[in-house]
Amino acid sequence: MNGIVLKKLKPMLNHIITTANAFTEDELTSESGLIEVSRLNQIKDMQTIVAVSENAANRGLKVGDIVLLNFNKSQYSRVIQSRDIADNNKHNAQIEYTFPMLEIDGVEYLNMNAEDVEYIVEEYEVVKAPPKKKLLLPNKGLIVGKA
Repeated sequence: MNGIVLKKLKPMLNHIITTANAFTEDELTSESGLIEVSRLNQIKDMQTIVAVSENAANRGLKVGDIVLLNFNKSQYSRVIQSRDIADNNKHNAQIEYTFPMLEIDGVEYLNMNAEDVEYIVEEYEVVKAPPKKKLLLPNKGLIVGKA
């Protein structure tokens, strides 16, 4: 069966196409080697515009802009019933996201609206997180026990 591979797109109306950069294991690994798995492969809210419609360009957006996106329109809540007997059949709300994705020439991109752009990032600096404080244990002589 033949398929179509998109090579180049021009967004219409208020659409923009941005990168779909996600958090990697390296970015989420602490100095001690622990990985923050809850954010692994999660789409970052700061992306780069790769294509922009005329309407979005009239709003000041252009190719190459680094933008901070608001994903509120892409989120939905889902209620999950706990199966743990100790929880007494409690229902828990879970927020999930569905992103409008496009694949262009084998690379995934986000298909967003200009209204989803919260800010254009004009300048930023990547700063390493400060080292984690080590856990201090008391000396044996400081532990007080019952006589």
